[in-house]
Amino acid sequence: MKNLNNAYKMLPILLLFVFVGCKKNSAAPGNDNENPGIDNPAADKGISMSELLNYYLVTERKTGNTKLGVMYFTQEGDVVKASLHGSGYLRSKEVVAINSSFSFNSDGFGTFNYTLEKDASGTIKLKSFDYNSGTDLAYALLIKKTDALPFAVSSFKAGDLLFKFKNPTTLEWDFQNRMVGFHTGPPPLNLKTPIFENKPEVTLPYYSLLDLGFKTNNDEFIGVTVPNWKDANTPLLLIERSGAAVLKAVKQP
Repeated sequence: MKNLNNAYKMLPILLLFVFVGCKKNSAAPGNDNENPGIDNPAADKGISMSELLNYYLVTERKTGNTKLGVMYFTQEGDVVKASLHGSGYLRSKEVVAINSSFSFNSDGFGTFNYTLEKDASGTIKLKSFDYNSGTDLAYALLIKKTDALPFAVSSFKAGDLLFKFKNPTTLEWDFQNRMVGFHTGPPPLNLKTPIFENKPEVTLPYYSLLDLGFKTNNDEFIGVTVPNWKDANTPLLLIERSGAAVLKAVKQP
């Protein structure tokens, strides 16, 4: 009986220890204010897709018939969608960034993987990129839309190749002196002299990709403007024609 009485006397003390111990290991509501975002720190959230709405992304593959890619981002309700244009295809879908990284499966044309970072001025850059987790992606660049080069109603030159955007919907490709007929001399010799005219190889309708680039209606051409590219630190218009090598064209005065 004496031991039972001692146990009753110790009960309040034991309960006090239990209460203090429980309080120490539980997350009280007030702790959220002392450590804001403790369950989902901003550092872990990284760069969100909504921060890319004022950017576009240009890629160039080393091989294949769809080397040049143009991706831009749009807000649709609560989600951000990426639209990827390549030669002969368009893919558009919701994209989500996790820890400043995102992927885009183009459904038949490979998967592009990107990791983002910010420089000292807050501009978003590509930290890393790849295609199908391999090395076939020759180059990629994330660009502010405000840095896009105006190209409508302008002429461009890539080496000796000259082409013009005659108006906001018509591309005139590869201007050269071309033989358009013959002039026949007087008899009796009736000598034929060729007639040359400076004219394009083809004239095609095109549509603009948010004024960042263009595609022709028959998907023969795709192009995009960039403020620089690889080792070229000058504004360019990149052009791909039917899977051929990507041309780097300079705007003419």
